[in-house]
Amino acid sequence: MPGPFNSVAILGCTASGKTAMACALAHTLGGGIISLDSRQVYRELNIGCGKDLNLYTAYKPEIPFKLINIASVNTKVVLQDWMRMLRVAFDEMQDNKVNIWFCGGSHLYLDALRKPFTWSQIPEDKSRRQILQGLTLQELLHQLDAFPEWITASVDRHSIKRVVRALEIAPVLVANAAFYNTASPLPYKPLYIGLYWPREQLIQRIEARLDARLEMGMLQEVEQLMHVHQVPASRLIELGLEYRYCAEHIMGYYNFEALKQKLNIAIRQYAKRQMTWFRHMEREGVKIQWFDARTNTCYLQIEAYIRSANLDKTNVASGDQS
Repeated sequence: MPGPFNSVAILGCTASGKTAMACALAHTLGGGIISLDSRQVYRELNIGCGKDLNLYTAYKPEIPFKLINIASVNTKVVLQDWMRMLRVAFDEMQDNKVNIWFCGGSHLYLDALRKPFTWSQIPEDKSRRQILQGLTLQELLHQLDAFPEWITASVDRHSIKRVVRALEIAPVLVANAAFYNTASPLPYKPLYIGLYWPREQLIQRIEARLDARLEMGMLQEVEQLMHVHQVPASRLIELGLEYRYCAEHIMGYYNFEALKQKLNIAIRQYAKRQMTWFRHMEREGVKIQWFDARTNTCYLQIEAYIRSANLDKTNVASGDQS
């Protein structure tokens, strides 16, 4: 397999068991977890975002974690700010010489491990696009090559559409290089581990998890966000999925049964989008080693695979922490 790797990323669709797997591996092989979840950064969010801190504290010593509970939900953490915090968290763990486990399924946050910026965050330049679309691919590539390699390296040079988009973005990146923190290569070199569930079984897990979260008090959590923490309904809707649908139910848009039905469908659709994104990552050259999460030997297979990997600056391959 390629390498060397300096970290491990546990990914999979929602409800696939990523956090439990990451905690078990961190306990056995040592190290701490960096969350790649867009909602777990907020202190006031717990049940609805699947923070599952009980999984971290179930082990002795407890599993250390970063990028969880770092901001108030009333202060929006934008992607660029999160990327800076990711770099700080990663550097701290590397300095402490501990194994680094990334865990999460938010596609923009997963992309932050391999792309120094997210192009979708930069708005279209329609006037510039109109001019560029009149050029040949060779003419476009000639313009593209005038920009630094840290901008052009990941561009699909066979696609006119993508080269045009790159040329829209490149001047913005050059003008704001410090802001986008793209002047130096990213330090993350993760070994990607994917947890796979067949569709029908994943749907069953999604439904069972939703029932469990409702029984744990997810609706009460959202009510508290609205009435105690004064989180506007618009903000909860922006947070999506559990927070959106629970807020709409509380506001009287639909009854409890409709809430469950709508939320189950929305989470299933989200899981489908996640799998589409993982396939997109693979098409872009990311090697994801998938493991069948149904099997009793899944954990042992993953542990053995990690131990056999070409890992650098980590004790994963040789160390144990029980």
